[in-house]
Amino acid sequence: MSMYPIELKNRTTIGSDTTIITAEKPDRFQFTAGQFTKLILPNLPATSSENWRWMSIASAPAEPELMFYLANGVSAYKRHLAGCPLGSSVAVSEPRGKFLLADDDREVVFLAGGVGIAPVRSMLVHAAAKKRTGSFWLFYSNANGNGIAFDQLFQNLTGTNLTYVPTITKLADDEPWTGERGRIDAPMLRRHFDDLRAPRYYAVGSPEFVRAMVLLLRRESVSLSQITVESFTGL
Repeated sequence: MSMYPIELKNRTTIGSDTTIITAEKPDRFQFTAGQFTKLILPNLPATSSENWRWMSIASAPAEPELMFYLANGVSAYKRHLAGCPLGSSVAVSEPRGKFLLADDDREVVFLAGGVGIAPVRSMLVHAAAKKRTGSFWLFYSNANGNGIAFDQLFQNLTGTNLTYVPTITKLADDEPWTGERGRIDAPMLRRHFDDLRAPRYYAVGSPEFVRAMVLLLRRESVSLSQITVESFTGL
């Protein structure tokens, strides 16, 4: 597997639990929106899997830098990545993954939880750049409002027909919020489109979130052939 050395460029904390990292993109590094790569920290001992993690690429293929969005953690890998000075040398592998947009104009519904938004950002920015026709819905679930990444981007994305529906699952009744409240469910989906069996679905997030979304869709008689999933383990 080819490896590409890269340099960390920027680090932005979102809320208290997640971080956006940007890095230079190697000249020969090519990927399809929605794919992931192995992000390697060479200065960690290469024992077990501690010096690398699979990371979905949050940037679109035409953007000049690589972007990753990850949950903070206590593992040696996460602590080292959080403390790496900007300019540090890391590496990425050849991209992999089949969490990809189908090449048609069928309606698309993204069901994203937490840092599962990373590949969705890549796919939507790429679709907008290509001025792809067809309708998109993004239901983006977070525990609280402080953890919403790329909110302004999704609100203002042009070039594609996107309906953006953020929802907060842990919100006091008296807290001001103009989006949806609670976990994604069938009544929430129906408030935004009528025929739940018509679109193509992409569910991405923690294994528990993805299982819940698949169960929801199957209960609504959505065919498995219309559901593409990606689970983030080891968050």
